[in-house]
Order: sequence, then structure tokens, then C-alpha cells
Amino acid sequence: MANHPLTTQLLVNYQSDYYFDQNQNPYAMQDNYSIFNANIHYQHDNWAVAIWGKNLFGTQYSHLKFDLSSFLGMLEDFKGEGRRFGLDISYQF
Repeated sequence: MANHPLTTQLLVNYQSDYYFDQNQNPYAMQDNYSIFNANIHYQHDNWAVAIWGKNLFGTQYSHLKFDLSSFLGMLEDFKGEGRRFGLDISYQF
């Protein structure tokens, strides 16, 4: 197993409450949240395989918010990335 390392990684990204504008408008506020990402990587000679997951618990959060209620009567809310899984296979030559 020493010649063929298996590595794992767990990443946690915590973001505290914040406002998207300088006026601290409650409609343009994001509550705190945590995003959990993980991966497992296996290397064998020139081959490598990695299984990964992002936002494992499907946390819903906003990437950007605009309060347009006084101008257009609406709130613009761009959501962050949802849960994703993937598989990477690579060969080095």
C-alpha cells in the first residue's frame, strides 16, 4: 500500500453572516452557513482515480443578492452551487 497511496480529504468552509450592500439592508443579507467538500484519491503507477463531492449536505445559500424593491419591486437572488459529485481519472505519460 505504501507504493499506491490512498488519500482522503475533508474540507469545511464556514461563512459568517454578511450583507451584500453597504447599507446593511436585511433583504440583501446572507445568514451564516457551512459547506462540506470531500475527496478520495488513489494513485497506482501512472494512473490516478479521484472521487469527490462538493456541498455534501446540499446547503442552500446566496452567492449574490440585490434589493431592487424600490426600483423594480423585486429581489434578485443568485443562489450558490448545489450538491455535486464527480469522478476524475487521469494517466500521466
